[in-house]
Amino acid sequence: MSNDELVPQSQRHAKYSRFRSGCNPVDDSVEDAEEEKKTEAEMRCYVCDEVEKFHSLKELNPDRELLVCKGCGNVCYRVEPDEEEKMKNYYRFDYRPQPNWMNLLTCAHKLQYIAAALKGWLEGKKELVCGDVGTAIGYIPNWLRKMGHEVYGSEFTVTFRRFAEHFYGVKVHEELPEKQYDLITIYHVLEHMIDPDKKLAHYAAMLKPEGRILVATPEWFEVLEEASGSNVTDFVHLFHKDHINVFSQGSLKRLFNKCGLIPETEEHRIYGQTYLLRKGTPAELKAYEYPFDLVEEQIEKIKKNKQAIDLLREKKFREALNVWPKFPEAWIGLICEQNMKNPERQVDLWKECLSVMGDNLKIIERYAIWLYQNEEWEKALAEIEKVLKTRPHENLFIYAGWCFSHLDRPVEAMQAFQRASDMLPMKWQESMDWICREACSMPNWQEIEDEAEKERVWKDHKTATSVNA
Repeated sequence: MSNDELVPQSQRHAKYSRFRSGCNPVDDSVEDAEEEKKTEAEMRCYVCDEVEKFHSLKELNPDRELLVCKGCGNVCYRVEPDEEEKMKNYYRFDYRPQPNWMNLLTCAHKLQYIAAALKGWLEGKKELVCGDVGTAIGYIPNWLRKMGHEVYGSEFTVTFRRFAEHFYGVKVHEELPEKQYDLITIYHVLEHMIDPDKKLAHYAAMLKPEGRILVATPEWFEVLEEASGSNVTDFVHLFHKDHINVFSQGSLKRLFNKCGLIPETEEHRIYGQTYLLRKGTPAELKAYEYPFDLVEEQIEKIKKNKQAIDLLREKKFREALNVWPKFPEAWIGLICEQNMKNPERQVDLWKECLSVMGDNLKIIERYAIWLYQNEEWEKALAEIEKVLKTRPHENLFIYAGWCFSHLDRPVEAMQAFQRASDMLPMKWQESMDWICREACSMPNWQEIEDEAEKERVWKDHKTATSVNA
């Protein structure tokens, strides 16, 4: 169950959709409205446990009723009480026909993010018992197993389970086996879960006293962007119906607290919001209590998100930024599209943009490409390296190689092109062409020796001339 692995609408089967919640468009029949009332009475907020206390934003998404809890400001989609089995069948049979090379590439990227999140805690540990919830194609268990750990995975999607077993040799269960774990990973899965409080508490109960849980989810209501880095195409894309839990920083941390967990580390730039969690003592949990989101503010944020995205679609970039200043795609559209032929204006806009969101990786990457296009190789390389240290990907390694080449650093250029090829084999041909170019730009040993000999003869001549004079 991955944020990046969303099945196209044409491949969805209404029969198994977990989101047939009885929430009908505004003009539905009275009979449907009565059915909606019946299900509404049983809708519970998984953060504060309030029942039947939601503000409906149905008008923003015709496919799904978006709700804001009046008790704590938590945002989620409506789910029927009997939706669990429908959801399981949806993921078992309709979520993904089969994985492909894009899944492998996506998981290769994610593995780097996960390794970075676990580096400090995992380093030096041996023979841990690890569990991965929503393991997709089995890439996390395969990675941990190679390090010598005992690993178990759970996944509903049948094609993913088959792939994990026959490609990686990892046997995957539908539910995580009941064991005591040193580490449980729940990477971009919690947003898909019905009753995430009950499930997270269940996983926390399976932790050893010194165990850790790694949780990552998309993050809404801060920077207006899609966690994976893809473009925001419309409101229902950003607030995707498969993500039935729409977590703010506050709502997710309150959920952790409710389940007896506290964040040991957290990260908010690479891929949504990522937390390494441990069990907290009662005193710690009380100290880490988080205030509720204000309901009116959450409603306003959601409406502003939609307004800003609609303005972006109309290419009204400045107007979109006026609504939501932390909107990377609106900044990029304003600078690189609307002012494409005005380089002086672009300089001023980049300064303004970086002052608002200079730590955003999408902005840093686009700024680096702009610097490259303007032949500022050193500056471009400095910005590229910021992103590569945090969220490396193959296209940016190509840009790094080009910068090294322009700066007459061919060995480093070749290394960068090789990294691009290693990350994405489809880049092999392009990368090899550039590597060949760089290799042929450097003199061979004979040329170096001949040049050294010429230099020696010249020095001897100068010395002799000086003595004779």
